[in-house]
Amino acid sequence: MKNKVFWRWMMGLGLFGSQIMSGYGQNISLTHSHQPGFGLSVNTAMSLLGSRGSVVIMNRQQWIGVEGAPQVTIGSGYLSLEQLGAATGISVRQDRIGVETQSEAFVFFSKAVRLSERHYLGVSLNLGVINYRAGFSSLDSSDPSFRDDVVKRDGLLGIGLLYFRPEKYYFGGSLPRLTSGGLGILGNEKYNFQNEYLLM
Repeated sequence: MKNKVFWRWMMGLGLFGSQIMSGYGQNISLTHSHQPGFGLSVNTAMSLLGSRGSVVIMNRQQWIGVEGAPQVTIGSGYLSLEQLGAATGISVRQDRIGVETQSEAFVFFSKAVRLSERHYLGVSLNLGVINYRAGFSSLDSSDPSFRDDVVKRDGLLGIGLLYFRPEKYYFGGSLPRLTSGGLGILGNEKYNFQNEYLLM
């Protein structure tokens, strides 16, 4: 009975985490078909689960042939450092919709620590940059509301944790995109990026 309750609780947490990811605009909900390659964009500690390395690229477009339609491109890759029990890599992402483009890139380092004969705790740290550009002047330069373009850059910090047993299961959480503006490092500005918090 306790085992059934535990697994129902775990499934509920997984569904909650996926709802957080799909709740904002163009973000891609990672289904089972996406998860093997794109878990790195959610929690870079997942690089500790894989083989010696991996490179994955994906592009998703909605309403093909419609100008300004939503488009997202994601790429990630990592290299395992087996002698250190670690991995390092890079992840990039670009979202486009209309005249707005948001791009981000970060590098990461992940390290696994053995807790017992079969269980490990993985920790990862990400550092990167995020760039937002809205070319409003291309819409109607004679309208004062669209006269100025918006360009914003911010630093990114991310942290990931992963408790796992190789080839069996994993459970983790991450703060993949904490912006320096969102952390109060840069003052209050008109255009702020939103921090994300995920549980896997």
